Amino acid sequence: MEWIDSISFKQVLDNSKQAFAMVGPDLKFVWCNACFLDLFEYTLDQMLLRSIFDVSDKENHMLTREMILGLINGTIKELEVVKKYIKKNGVSFYGKITVTIISPKNEGEYLFFVCISECKEHEKKCSLLQSLTELRESILDKTKDKTE
Repeated sequence: MEWIDSISFKQVLDNSKQAFAMVGPDLKFVWCNACFLDLFEYTLDQMLLRSIFDVSDKENHMLTREMILGLINGTIKELEVVKKYIKKNGVSFYGKITVTIISPKNEGEYLFFVCISECKEHEKKCSLLQSLTELRESILDKTKDKTE
């Protein structure tokens, strides 16, 4: 299996059907595979100008900061969470993200390795919950009108 030695991990990641990215210490993207770019609908040049906060829903920014600090200070070894994200066209989606911190040989330097997949099941549950909440409010409003 000599051919295995000639395949780089970057080649494997570049051609994967799973969305992968690397994020630098400034929380800006430094590398993304084609699947990641397709998911968010950006070109590589566009994505490299963005930070993780540019593709995360604003309601998750504080949680994201806390999780990143946990990875940096070592209280979290690997992060796996479902969060809301925003595509280039403004459409939101839920994604299951796994993040690990990678420390190269130089101490103090690190990168974040990101793996994300769209979480359609979570979107369905949130949509159902929203519908049930609206139905409940409608029933309460009608009940309130009858008692007045």
